[in-house]
Amino acid sequence: MLDRLIGICFALLAAAVAIYVAVRLIESIATALISIVAVVGGLVVLGFITTLVWRRNRMNRW
Repeated sequence: MLDRLIGICFALLAAAVAIYVAVRLIESIATALISIVAVVGGLVVLGFITTLVWRRNRMNRW
């Protein structure tokens, strides 16, 4: 009886640790994902602005 109770307690502890590790992993991945999306978005916006400026300067030359 006591060994079964200890087994249940260890199983609950292992489940709690697994959930904690999963949440921390998701948080760290989410931070990296947000950073990557922000960098890519910034590059897209910068490329769009550069293209507009380049086209406008090219039109003014002719």
